[in-house]
Amino acid sequence: MYEKDWEELFSNDHDAVLKLAFSRDGKQKEYVQHKIALFSDEIWDALTRGAVIYVAGSAGAMPRAVEEAFIKVAAERIRDPRSLEQWTHELKTKRLRVESW
Repeated sequence: MYEKDWEELFSNDHDAVLKLAFSRDGKQKEYVQHKIALFSDEIWDALTRGAVIYVAGSAGAMPRAVEEAFIKVAAERIRDPRSLEQWTHELKTKRLRVESW
């Protein structure tokens, strides 16, 4: 997404939230998966209301680690294995957008 896209998203009446993680800035590394764990209740609430998650970053380990972090959040709340499998499929195909380079 470009700057104008972010500005439009936050200037309208969208229920948008921005959380940032910087793995290369500063002494303490912050990774997306750590933010997912930290804000798991807020993220779960948003997901249950139909949120689509957009994540951007390194094409290395980040995409898989982020996906696993979201699945862990869901697994803590969805006990039925079949329901968790369905939720995971929806996450991967419709709800999680990853831009990596």
